[in-house]
Amino acid sequence: AIGTVSAVARHCLPAGRPVHVLWIDAHADYNTPDTSPSGNLHGMPLALLCGEPGFDDSFAGDWLGRIDPRNVCIFGARSVDRD
Repeated sequence: AIGTVSAVARHCLPAGRPVHVLWIDAHADYNTPDTSPSGNLHGMPLALLCGEPGFDDSFAGDWLGRIDPRNVCIFGARSVDRD
């Protein structure tokens, strides 16, 4: 998801087109390295794409397209970590 959504965001940026994401998943995938109970990246893609703090420099650079968290709808979540 990081690569796909990031590429779409980068493609839309020059035209000023906002990206809207419908995240269909049983989990929010909005953990950061500071809030993740497991530390596994698979629970963090949406937070990274939305620009949440706490990711190290290996997740920085021009390759990463960002999305506005106000343009995200998480649908079907049944397990969301408190932090």
